Amino acid sequence: MWSDPSLPSPNASFLHLALVTDTHFWPPSDAMRAWSARSAAASERDGLLVSDSPALVRQLLAELSAFASSRGLLALHLGDAVCGGGGFAQPAAEVNASLLALRAAEAHALRRWPVHHAVGNHDLSGSPPLRAWGASLGGGAVEEAAAGAWRALALRGWSVLLLNSMDGVDEDVDGHGHVGRAQLEWLEAQLRGARGAGRRVVLAMHHPLLDPAAPPARRRRGGAAAYLGPAAEAWAGPGDLVDNREEVLAVLARHTGVLRLALHGHVHANTLTWWRGVPFVTLASTSEFPLEWHELVLADCELRLVRHALDLPALRHKSYAQDTRAGRNAIKQGPASLAQGLRLDVC
Repeated sequence: MWSDPSLPSPNASFLHLALVTDTHFWPPSDAMRAWSARSAAASERDGLLVSDSPALVRQLLAELSAFASSRGLLALHLGDAVCGGGGFAQPAAEVNASLLALRAAEAHALRRWPVHHAVGNHDLSGSPPLRAWGASLGGGAVEEAAAGAWRALALRGWSVLLLNSMDGVDEDVDGHGHVGRAQLEWLEAQLRGARGAGRRVVLAMHHPLLDPAAPPARRRRGGAAAYLGPAAEAWAGPGDLVDNREEVLAVLARHTGVLRLALHGHVHANTLTWWRGVPFVTLASTSEFPLEWHELVLADCELRLVRHALDLPALRHKSYAQDTRAGRNAIKQGPASLAQGLRLDVC
């Protein structure tokens, strides 16, 4: 049953997709407990609940199962499914085991209901760095083939383009992303094809293409990036973005007539940024306050983005209290325009 009166009643003209990102799943181990102890002892802490990630993933999959039974077509996971690379210092064997365990949990809870994963910087492991991801979350592509790392989903009048923003990045050093030349050519061809077929496009990838923490003085719709969230000092940097984003944006600029929405994870915050009249949205981590997943509703002439809080109020409070960074919980919660549900006319 529909519990949100802002949503339409289910019917064949609406497509309903679940959006998840940055689950940072790490099954219990000595390495996970050691990392959690160091994190808890730090003077500055975020609210990421790595030690609780198994419970969070169980609840998430239970809610996605109900969503799949009622109206859901598929799910998009925007990356950082696990805790490889960077400051986590997770052993490579555990990264690989985490990837396989998450895929097994998805299959057990959701059966054949599809979950399409994008690559995140914390999903890399070993050499080649996407082999383990490809064999588990990448649909069985054991090499870094285009078919496994980036793909197009055709959904009645819409194309969802799932990009690999770790294209050619072999190791997570500072968190940045990259989109390689072959993928840029593929993106150009997909956008050109969508325009010729009269399809609208949703772009989805892990890293943002625009600075989600742009100063409030740059607020304007269209043209330059504009942050529409809590006024605060800059909290994102080059390591949070695609390093060759200008090349990606140059491709998109040639096809703004078909691009309707860009979705990103990585920064663990709900933000809304406009570029050439197109909304660029980052989504908060499912494993950090406000502990939620999102629903994207696509129709012939509109799209809607709706937030769903995980039914874990105690863990939500724990994550909120754990973050010691001033103002960050408000940033993660996001602007009122997203809290109320984004609704856009796309015709």
